[in-house]
Amino acid sequence: MFKPKDFLKAELPEHLGKIHVKAAWEEDYLGGDVGVAIVDSGIDIREGYARGHLNRLKDETTNTYYDQRVYLGGDFTSSHEYRPYVDEFGHGTKMAAIIGARPGYDGVVGIVPEVRLFNYKVANADGNIKIADLQNAVEKLLRQREEERIRVALFALDEEVWRKDPEAVQEMMKALDASGILSVVAASDSRKDLDASSTHPAGMKLPLVIVVAAHNREDSLTPDSSWGKETVHLAAPGRGVASASPMAPVPAYGTSAAAAIVAGVAALLFAKHPQRTAAWVHDHLRSLVRAVPNLQGKTVTGGALDLAKIAQIT
Repeated sequence: MFKPKDFLKAELPEHLGKIHVKAAWEEDYLGGDVGVAIVDSGIDIREGYARGHLNRLKDETTNTYYDQRVYLGGDFTSSHEYRPYVDEFGHGTKMAAIIGARPGYDGVVGIVPEVRLFNYKVANADGNIKIADLQNAVEKLLRQREEERIRVALFALDEEVWRKDPEAVQEMMKALDASGILSVVAASDSRKDLDASSTHPAGMKLPLVIVVAAHNREDSLTPDSSWGKETVHLAAPGRGVASASPMAPVPAYGTSAAAAIVAGVAALLFAKHPQRTAAWVHDHLRSLVRAVPNLQGKTVTGGALDLAKIAQIT
């Protein structure tokens, strides 16, 4: 049976070394009874490659899974076929692996040894998302959040999604904020200054929304990452982030990968400090950075995620 301490023995992919994740694990930031909602294209655990990382084993006699970590939020894709644990697009599965993949021989390792991942499937096979489906998913998430102890919601979505109905987006994000859920939002790969955006959640400046840009190995923004001196809080690795698609170990790129990394760290903080609020976690995520000259004027903190000083948190 898997033990959380096994993560300490794992050979780290580059992005986890970059953020000094072992500094957190060595301080017993190992996760626990925390739910993370992944609002995306699904989390594939039935037939795909990622199943071994995310839902470990299957009892062939009863056709059931045990050591379970992925749970159903729902399939909201307006499809005639109900396939909640099939990820035709592959993106949501990669986000789940970045957050919570257990170590494997392929070099894929997640951030949170113990976490419960909730699958809210809103994107269809070509990655398209209808705003009504997104609204339905958020409504279900708000109903489930207390019973399932969901503390973090990841929205690693294209900016195009937010532009479809700005009023509906603002209503959704305000409802999540009022519920006490920390929403981690990708800044998007649209090469924009989000300080000037009226449609992206960054422009709403809600207290429990944290917006994440992506940096490369040289600590500059990735070529496509959006930014915002007043609206994008920090950057995280967004180049060649080790992950797993439904069919193979496949690296993830861009602000989606960066946001998933920050969502994983948020789960570590909630698990270690369960009585703390989302506002407290939001503040500490912004403090867990190292100053980077290339990011000055590009993010609120001017820094990149770094857990080297996590032991100082009380």
